[in-house]
Amino acid sequence: MEQKLIQQGITKAKNGDYEAAITDFTQAIADYPQSAEAYYRRGLAYFDSGLTEKAIADYNQSLNLDSQQIKVYLSRAMAFLTINNIQSSIIDLQVVFSLDPNCDRAYKLRANICIRLKEYDRAIDYLKQAGKIYLERQDKESCRFCIARIRQIEQQKIAASGGVTNQVFLQQVQQKISQGKLDEALRDCNWLLQLDPYDAQAYQYRGNINLELEEYPQAKQDFRQAAQCYRTQGNLAESEKLEQRCLELQLRSVYQSNL
Repeated sequence: MEQKLIQQGITKAKNGDYEAAITDFTQAIADYPQSAEAYYRRGLAYFDSGLTEKAIADYNQSLNLDSQQIKVYLSRAMAFLTINNIQSSIIDLQVVFSLDPNCDRAYKLRANICIRLKEYDRAIDYLKQAGKIYLERQDKESCRFCIARIRQIEQQKIAASGGVTNQVFLQQVQQKISQGKLDEALRDCNWLLQLDPYDAQAYQYRGNINLELEEYPQAKQDFRQAAQCYRTQGNLAESEKLEQRCLELQLRSVYQSNL
């Protein structure tokens, strides 16, 4: 009966009916007061309802009944972070690392804490560790997420120090393109790609410049490189668009050679 009530509550919570889910979990707790799972599940429902303090109280009770639950420490760490109790969140994550040194979720959450504290280098280190775990599991999608997140943090770090981010620099490149200063814009893209050879937008901008200069093979090469970078970042939609542009350029080349 305990598992039936818990499963009913889980189904209702998944459908967004948190009030009904809480009722089921509360009944499970009343019938089975030693159920660590029922407290944990009610904590999740409280958290999703915006009742963070109640969620933490249930996570506490669940851990009192079973102190080895990684999922509960992770959920409580997230709840602590929500109410800006950063130190308690860090302590919970330290416990998680002691129980499972390969917990990818803990590394990503710890990285988020570092970002909040503006400890950008430490955040990158935690994400690299998560990426390593995903690589060993051959989880390419999650690994791409870590790579993309690291690049975002690197840009945040530059902005925080008062520097010019890639995005701002590319906006300046776009202005030069619109003003017809294609040679200057091309030099700027080349310079940026020397600094950051994984900037998909820089390759895309350079491809557009080469199109304007009617340098079609170079444009196709840039678009293909941009597509690869977007794919690595997990942006498959943009990658597919650029692959389509490469195909169009190839067809144009074939058509012109047959004239």
